[in-house]
Amino acid sequence: MPVNRSNRVLIAEEDKCVADLLSLSLRELGCQVKITCQQNEIREGVIRWKPDMLLLDLILPGCSGLDLLREFHQLGNRLGRPFPILVVSALGFREVVQQAKALGAVDFILKPIDLDNFRQKVLMYLP
Repeated sequence: MPVNRSNRVLIAEEDKCVADLLSLSLRELGCQVKITCQQNEIREGVIRWKPDMLLLDLILPGCSGLDLLREFHQLGNRLGRPFPILVVSALGFREVVQQAKALGAVDFILKPIDLDNFRQKVLMYLP
């Protein structure tokens, strides 16, 4: 079931294979996709590209995904345009999942990624 073709999804992921897999799956759903793992490009993408969803890994070069999660959740609320942030990470410890949700993540997708589960969650959270 395709989603709204104007839906934009920003993928903040360092692992190229994972990013490409997520991107392909999202494009099959009809989404526009941008991929980056650089902190300044992630921040610029959120502010300028205005994604409808952010997929955020917790381990990124030079920055903490949890810090970015807190920042982007607050930014979306301040701008009056909150957007869902899904954490995609291999760090599936209960404490990490709880912390991510407390900081504003709408959901947590564990690596290795179950594509059916991933698609269901994307469809659930995209407008």
